[in-house]
Amino acid sequence: MSTSHNALKFWNPSTGSCLKNIDYGYGLCGLILPRNKYALVGTKGSIIEIIDVGSGTCIDVVKAHGGSARSIATISDGYGFVTGSEDHEVKFWEYQYAQQLDQQIHSKPLMVSPVRAMKMKDDVQVIVVSLDAKYIAAALLDCTVKRFLFGFLQNFPVLIWSQAAVLCMDISSDRALLVTGSIDKNLKIWGLDFGDCHKFIFAHADSVMALQFVHNTHYVFSARKDRLTKYWDANKFELLLTVEGHHAEVWCLSINNRGEEKEKRLEQMFESDLDNAFESRYVPKEELPKEGAVALAGKKTQETLSATDSIINALDIAEDELKCITEHEG
Repeated sequence: MSTSHNALKFWNPSTGSCLKNIDYGYGLCGLILPRNKYALVGTKGSIIEIIDVGSGTCIDVVKAHGGSARSIATISDGYGFVTGSEDHEVKFWEYQYAQQLDQQIHSKPLMVSPVRAMKMKDDVQVIVVSLDAKYIAAALLDCTVKRFLFGFLQNFPVLIWSQAAVLCMDISSDRALLVTGSIDKNLKIWGLDFGDCHKFIFAHADSVMALQFVHNTHYVFSARKDRLTKYWDANKFELLLTVEGHHAEVWCLSINNRGEEKEKRLEQMFESDLDNAFESRYVPKEELPKEGAVALAGKKTQETLSATDSIINALDIAEDELKCITEHEG
């Protein structure tokens, strides 16, 4: 699902085709609820609209805030979500399906109601909730991030100071790290327990607009106005991959778990291949050559792969040295 200033679209993630295009108001945030039957969209007009995904129609409108609903995050219990707004409030909501209610009293298929609210000192820019619903973090316009325990929302919040307004952030699956992206072009990696900063990374040439952790890892994707998407190791603070392809600013991104599962299957296949004691069917059945002779490689092992990497690295270094020598002699 994607939102814009005048439309709401539902997409097929496998084919990339648009399934539904709905004329709509100014949507700022949204999420699809469990069961994939309904979606919630927070708007610039301070309301939350409940969308029936199947029919593509709005079935209910809820007055949520006194200002624009800028961020929405689901709670992993499956029956709640959190919103943040420029009216300085963080609100907690619960929802129930019609089959859980008395249908003679409630004719609506989905009922949404507020549970509690927290007043902040400034506009709420971003809300994130940890996977186990233990922590909630709120990024404010005053360049701070407040981290709360769900059971003690009003007591002893951990305060994180950023040098610029935070536009996006995410919490790792194990609750160890919080990564923030801001208008100063930096990624900042924080410890979630104490709010200590692990690293500042100058990541892009323009504002960081979106970021998200890969599930069950400390790898994180970031997207910015410089048209690039980058892939980072938040433990080693290293850039792993740069993805080019957009011709304008990248405003948002989302990650599913299928890539991770495929990677695990490939790693398992690779490890089983290394542990396989049988010789490759492509190796001729003949005596092993003498030491120093040239022949086809035998069984693939971790040692042979490491040796191959070492040879490639040595060749790269030798090529660079030859270039330097050539330039010096010229």
